[in-house]
Amino acid sequence: MPPPDLPGQVRSEGGRTKGSTGTVQVWISPERAAAYPRCGNQGPRRVPVETMVMARRDLSGAVDFTVLEGMTGGDDGISEEVLGLFTQQAAMWSPMLDVREDGWRDGVHTIRGAAAGIGARALAEACAAAEAAEKAEAPPLLNRVRDALDAALADVAAFRHELMLRSLKG
Repeated sequence: MPPPDLPGQVRSEGGRTKGSTGTVQVWISPERAAAYPRCGNQGPRRVPVETMVMARRDLSGAVDFTVLEGMTGGDDGISEEVLGLFTQQAAMWSPMLDVREDGWRDGVHTIRGAAAGIGARALAEACAAAEAAEKAEAPPLLNRVRDALDAALADVAAFRHELMLRSLKG
């Protein structure tokens, strides 16, 4: 099986129906194998479906996905697209979360809006506090933003995993 386009992406063997059991073929990327030693070596392998259903238990509550689902009408494809955009925004703007950067308020403001759109209330609130602060008061508040962003990104990754698993079930 050739590697999929995305690291750690799961590919199913066609013909599975919703609620089915068995195994799926997965590709473990070099990056994922290095980051998660329990995944083992990189390459293809068969994994029991039951062990793949782990995303929901990994959610910390940093993101209220009912906000996202309400906005997308429960469409998993649109939810995946919105979460992908959130992840891209976070990657693009998080380096600016430092008062030594001229556009640190712009970065905080952009992340605030993106967070509110997916239901990451604590992140949006941390961003609002940092955005309103004077430059001298901002560094510890920006640390709160980074911590809340990390928590939100972990929840987003777990939820995107769940969306991927749902798509495999058909």
